Amino acid sequence: MTIFLNKPNINAMFIRAANCFLPFIAILALFLACLRSPETIPQRLDDIIAGFDEQFDAEIGKTIPGAVILLIKNGEVYHKGAFGYKNLENSIKMTTDTLFRVASISKTIAALRAMRLVEDGTISLDDEVDNYESRRRFPASMHGMQMITFRKLLSHNVGTRPHFYYMDAKYNILQLEMRLITRRFLAEYAATNIFTPLDMKSSFYDNELIPPGKLATPYNNDLGPPPYVFLSEAWHASGGLYTTAGDLASLIIEIMKCYREEENNFMLDRETLLLMLTPHAHGLMVPGLHTGLGFFITEHDSGMVTYSHGGIMPGWRAHYEFNLETGDGIIILTNGDNGGLLLIQPLLREWLSYQESRQRFLL
Repeated sequence: MTIFLNKPNINAMFIRAANCFLPFIAILALFLACLRSPETIPQRLDDIIAGFDEQFDAEIGKTIPGAVILLIKNGEVYHKGAFGYKNLENSIKMTTDTLFRVASISKTIAALRAMRLVEDGTISLDDEVDNYESRRRFPASMHGMQMITFRKLLSHNVGTRPHFYYMDAKYNILQLEMRLITRRFLAEYAATNIFTPLDMKSSFYDNELIPPGKLATPYNNDLGPPPYVFLSEAWHASGGLYTTAGDLASLIIEIMKCYREEENNFMLDRETLLLMLTPHAHGLMVPGLHTGLGFFITEHDSGMVTYSHGGIMPGWRAHYEFNLETGDGIIILTNGDNGGLLLIQPLLREWLSYQESRQRFLL
C-alpha cells in the first residue's frame, strides 16, 4: 500500500482531482445552505400573499364580492387579509373579523361534541345508533345499510364497505341522537364547552346573536342575492355555524398544540384527536382522500398528509386545511358563489405546493 501511494502519477492524479472537486463541494455546500436558509421558505409564503393581493384587485374582485384569508405558520397566525366588500350595496369593506356562514365546516364542531361523549363513556363509536333513541330514522335499505353506528355517521360511511358517501343527513341524525341522549342542544353545549375554552368568541348558531354589521352579505355568481335557504335547528351540526377566520384559527392552533403534546385548551385527549384524524373511510373517486371523524384526510403523492373541511351554501364558500408536520394552516372564507372555483381552489393549490417544499425543508 505504501509503495502504491508513493507513485508520482497517482499522487498527481489525487491532487488534481481534489483541486477540481473541493471547489465544487464548497459551491454545493453554499447552495444547500441557501436552499435551507430560514429566510427562503417564509419569503415564498410572502410571495403567495403578495401575488394574491394583486390578483384579487385585478381579476377576482370582479366576480367575488369579498374574502378573508388567514395563514398559520409554525402554530401561530402568520397573516390575516381582508379583500373586497362584506356588502356591495352599501360599499362596506370586508374586515378580518367579519362573520361568514361556513356551512359544512359545522361538522367538525359536531364531531368534537360526539367525541367528548365517547371519552366520557356516554356512547361508543361502534354502538348501533338504533340501540339509543332513533328507532331507525335511517331507512334500513339506505346504501344497503344493516347497522348504523356513530363511527359510520361521523365518517360518512353508512354502507357495508369502507367507502364514504357524503350526506348532510348523517350529521343531522348524529345531532338528533346526541340531543336525545344528553337532553342538551348542540348550540348550548358548543358555546360553553367548545367556543369559550378555545377562545372562539365570534362563533354562533343563531344569527340573531351576531352583533350588528359583523355578518357578510352572501352573493350569487352574478353578484346578486342567492336563493334563500332556511335551515332549522335540526341542521346546526351539518351546516348552521357562523364564525370568523380568527375563530377557526383558534381551533386549528389548539389542535396542533394537542397533537404536539404542548400545553393547550383543546377539549379532548390527544389519543381521541388522533382517532379523529385517522382514516375511517375512503373516497371512491379521488385517490388519497379519506374521511376521519369530522375531518377530511388527504394523502398526497409526496407522502404529505393534510387535514381539512370545506363548506358550501348558496352565497357562501369556506375551507380550512392544515399540516400537522409543519404546524401550518390556511383558512379561506368568501361571501360569493364563485369563491370555490376562482378563489379557494387556485389559492389552495399554491399553498399545498408551498407545503410540499416546506415539509421537505423541515425534514
